[in-house]
Amino acid sequence: MRIRRAAPLPFLLLAAASTTAQTPPAPAAAASAPVKLSENDVWFQWRVAKTGMKYQETLCGFHIEGNHLSSDVPRPEWDLNIDQLPADDKVVVGVSAGAFVVTSKDKHQDRQPRPPITALSFTVAGNAEPISARIVGPPSAVNAIRAIIDTEPAARLFSGFYDAQPVTISITYQDGATDQLLVENWKDHRKFAGDKNGYLHQCEEGMRKALPAPGHIGSRL
Repeated sequence: MRIRRAAPLPFLLLAAASTTAQTPPAPAAAASAPVKLSENDVWFQWRVAKTGMKYQETLCGFHIEGNHLSSDVPRPEWDLNIDQLPADDKVVVGVSAGAFVVTSKDKHQDRQPRPPITALSFTVAGNAEPISARIVGPPSAVNAIRAIIDTEPAARLFSGFYDAQPVTISITYQDGATDQLLVENWKDHRKFAGDKNGYLHQCEEGMRKALPAPGHIGSRL
């Protein structure tokens, strides 16, 4: 199983639900063919959340590096983090997302940010109701956005990811362009020996001794 250290999460320091939420605009028309992401584009991630000088709950979620393994130039890339964030006596699910265009094979050349995302939603196969992310605050310097997902639909989204159900990610950008990404094959092979052996359960329960060092886990053994 491939394991690597967790990528920084610079856009996920959300202040529970106290930030001013924006209601996402109505989704634009769906793209004709979703971009199917590789199982190697999706990682389960965890780290210890830090507030002040005290370490608190374990942060659990998914990191998506859409199309990063392609060698095509130019090519689009998508970066998303979907994480459970401890917030007082409840759990808030935060999202950070950005889209880029790679214009050079030179790895030292910066990617070009696409326009900011103005609407972001997820649809789990078998349930037509979209799971909308409420965008909060302004975009970052590279047009990455932060968002919050309500608790009940977030639980449905995590179950979809973790049970390897097809999940369609619908994105609308400030310039009116749209993308759809399809995630359907991330797997936690340990889970099938029993849910309590899965990384998500162990992360949520704070069973740090059962997890490797904070990092990412790909779906392949």
